[in-house]
Amino acid sequence: ALAHGELAWLAVMRKAFDAAERHIALGLPWAREAAVQPWREGGSVGYEHQLRIIGIEVVLQQERWPATRAAVVEALESLPPTRRRERLSLLLLRLHSELALGEIEPARRTAEEATASADSLDIVRLRADVANAVADVAHAEGDLHVQERAAGLAAELAQGVAHAVALAQARTHLGSVSLARGESERARVLLGDARRQFEEQGMPHQALDTGSLLAELERVAGHRSASVEAALAVLAAGRGDVGDDATEPWPLLGAAALLRCRAILVEEGHAHADTLRQVLERRLQQQLAQLPDAGARQRLLDGVPHWREAAALSNRRQSG
Repeated sequence: ALAHGELAWLAVMRKAFDAAERHIALGLPWAREAAVQPWREGGSVGYEHQLRIIGIEVVLQQERWPATRAAVVEALESLPPTRRRERLSLLLLRLHSELALGEIEPARRTAEEATASADSLDIVRLRADVANAVADVAHAEGDLHVQERAAGLAAELAQGVAHAVALAQARTHLGSVSLARGESERARVLLGDARRQFEEQGMPHQALDTGSLLAELERVAGHRSASVEAALAVLAAGRGDVGDDATEPWPLLGAAALLRCRAILVEEGHAHADTLRQVLERRLQQQLAQLPDAGARQRLLDGVPHWREAAALSNRRQSG
């Protein structure tokens, strides 16, 4: 079980996802065998959970959200009830997969369950993570008041225990709320702090997403040249190590960041604007193709603002 787990993780690291899934499938029967063996003979109840976490990472990295949710549900069902911290981590993964699918009501229920679990554990770092998750749900619902309140709690908790990642996430939320309210200077300070912390933690995806919010801030403030410069810098960094002719030219940027950059560049008639639209349309089709029926596809468009906006771009192009 351990050997297959190690091989699966190494495969994930080199993005050989098919190989990772094969090793997980091979390791699970051994993990179940180990769970019923005495510890003196190599028995352990933890191997199955470890393999399932690697399996979640496989589908998570590919943004296969229906598979991610299914893998999380399966991991929750097989997890012993005494492992409450692992259960809370899985609840947060389920919440984020639900948000990615536009399943807002299930995500809200999961947030409530996670909050109750975090309160019972009373571990400050976990409570900060859950507060940020509540802010994520509020952001998806467009509820600035709840988003600000939850992010404020997350920032207070995270600062008290030097939880840098949670603090950066909370400040991103608070900066986003300030941006939506037109509080430009407060948003600039909060988002700038968040970007710096993400960079220090080695989290380029999050740092660049926050950078795209700063570029949007410049656009909203009427600083056109500064907004274009910031958007182009985000796009340049978002390429990572890929070449100019790559099928996926901005692997480090999520759809929301691409949309913000495109909104800036399209006003300037920049050549990147059309390429960004094509990338967004392709990513949207990839997400829609994973869903089982028209209802699930509609929930994605209704519940995820950046996919709704990408679909509107595509519809305008087709009608034009």
